[in-house]
This record gives sequence, structure tokens and C-alpha cells, in this order.
Amino acid sequence: MKKRIINGIIILTIMVSFGLAGYILFDYYMEKNEPEYKVKKIVKTIKKEDKVVEPVKEVYINNLPTYREQYNNEFIKGRLKIPNIQLDTLVTRTNNNNHFLDYNLYNEYDGIGTAIFDFRNENLSDSQQINIYGHNTENTEIYDKVPFVKLEAYTNEETFNNAQDIYLEIDEREIKYKVAAVKIINNNDDEHMIISFSNEELYQKHLDRLLSNTLYRNNNIEVTTKDKILIIQTCHYNPYDTYLLVIAKEM
Repeated sequence: MKKRIINGIIILTIMVSFGLAGYILFDYYMEKNEPEYKVKKIVKTIKKEDKVVEPVKEVYINNLPTYREQYNNEFIKGRLKIPNIQLDTLVTRTNNNNHFLDYNLYNEYDGIGTAIFDFRNENLSDSQQINIYGHNTENTEIYDKVPFVKLEAYTNEETFNNAQDIYLEIDEREIKYKVAAVKIINNNDDEHMIISFSNEELYQKHLDRLLSNTLYRNNNIEVTTKDKILIIQTCHYNPYDTYLLVIAKEM
């Protein structure tokens, strides 16, 4: 009897061992053949020689305070640049449109004057239309002292097509413009002198009149009542008693 019990225990142990071994082998098989559902990680190892490139941030550096200090002139309010005709000049503004037509940047009388903003353009950053005026001359001896002589280049169609970019630096920012048109007007035409409008309809009529009968017109530049514009005016001598207007749209 005792022998039969021992044999039974041995047989049971063998069966359990085979069963356990079979389970382990089955589990191993299933694990090896289980579909892979895990999302693989994407890892980039940053090496010592790698450089972390920061995004470029455009920072407006305002140089106008430096110019005011240099010339001891608080009335310097802007800088006008038209690279393709090499025009680069400071622009003043007072409470009238006369003073700096006869005074230089040092605020000393010289008769040649400086470029001026229309005195009504008190808030340059928000003005719907900015006007800038400056002298022209036929006197070749002082060409280099009269920046707006260079605007005459716009009477050439090739120059008009290739000098489209205008930059205006004011205290708040630098504004980029594209030239929409060049126009020659009689000295009694004052449409461009209207700079504020009570509604869109009046502004639209103004734009229509302003952009009619132009010498050159850039048809790729659409000007709507949603746009802000810049008008640069100087004297013109062909024919006499006329003005040359460069009309540009803020981009």
C-alpha cells in the first residue's frame, strides 16, 4: 500500500512538471508571436557639437533719438529711404508746413530746407494718409544738398518699375511701402492734400481721383479703402508750375 502511494506521488509530480513546462513553452511562444502595438519613440540625441538654432526675431532699432541728439533738433520725426534711387533723408514736423522748408536739420536758416511731414500727420503710426513735402531744384550746383532731386528719376518708366520699395522709419516702427503710381499735377490741384476722411465712401472717391491721370501706374498694386498710403510731393519743372507726386501703399 505504501509503495502504491509513493508511486502515485511520483507520477503526479511528473505530470505536474510536464504540465508546467508545457505552459511555460506555450506562454513563451505566444509572447514571441504577439502583434506589436506599441508606438515607437522618436529620439534625437543632441551631440556636443550640435548648435541649437533660435528663431530669428525682428527687432526694430529706433535711431531717431540719436539723430535728434546729433542735430539738437526735437522736430526730427522720421527717416525716408528709397534704396534704388539712393534717396535717404530725415524728415521733420512742426505745427506748420513752412518752417523747415527754409531751415536745415540744425534748425538754422539756409533756404534749402529739409523734408517735412504734413503738420496734420500728428500720429504717424495710425495716419490713413501720410504726406511728405520737400524742395526740388534746377540748380545743379546744389543737387547734392537737395535729396528730393532724386525723385525726378521716377519720370523714367524703367526707374518707376525698378524703384518700387520705400521705407519710412518713425518712432514706433519702420513702414514698408510699394509705389502704386507717379503723377504730375498742376499747382492748383490739391486733392492729395486731403488727408483725413469721415467715411469709406469719401476715401474711395479720394483714391479714385488720386489714382486717375497718372504718369505711371502699377496695376499689380491694388489700393482700397482698407489701405494706408504715403504721398511724397516735390516741385517739378517739366512743365513749370507743376508738382511730382509719388504715391505708395503701405504693405
